[in-house]
Amino acid sequence: MKDREDRTMNKIFLAARAALLTLTACGGGGGGSSVPPPGGGDDGGGDDGTGGIDGRGTAVVSQGQITGFGSIIVNGVEYETDASTEFEIDGETGTEAELEIGDIVVISGTVNDDGVTGTATNVIFDDVVEGPVTAIDEALMQLTVLGQTVQVVDGETLFDDTPPLSFGPGIVGEIVEVSGYRLADGTVTATFIEAKPASIEYEVTGIISEVTAS
Repeated sequence: MKDREDRTMNKIFLAARAALLTLTACGGGGGGSSVPPPGGGDDGGGDDGTGGIDGRGTAVVSQGQITGFGSIIVNGVEYETDASTEFEIDGETGTEAELEIGDIVVISGTVNDDGVTGTATNVIFDDVVEGPVTAIDEALMQLTVLGQTVQVVDGETLFDDTPPLSFGPGIVGEIVEVSGYRLADGTVTATFIEAKPASIEYEVTGIISEVTAS
């Protein structure tokens, strides 16, 4: 029984990683979506309004924007976390304290019969791009980070407040981490932009379009 449970959790974990890579590399939009397990978990009917996790113990994953804590609230569901919940932050073991409202995460777990509470067994976060802001287009509300166009949405994109960060000319030169969705045209729609120290390792995720000899 223990081996079977371990194999099931490994499958959930791998499915969650695949969902996150698909989300950040292949596009997406606002809101949450889900990746059902083989055979479907909702009688083949898809998302039941809980972001992809139903209340019947089916192994599925849900991705979406964190909208609150007190555990983790994603897609309108408050997922309880405890010492057994595993967190992966930017590819490394992390904690819930490292997450912020606005971050896009992938959660595996279950939802209770009430449809608004549940339990998270795995939570995965990875940014879309992390590096210096080199340009700003105030008219279009866009930033350039490592050559990537980052779209800021008024009233929706959240900014780090420790230290204070906001959209404006002063953000050029800042080192930032961007969580959000990559659209089909390559633009990153930002949900949360966080200030980072100059010592961080720069990072960008996306689809390789060309490889040269060097």
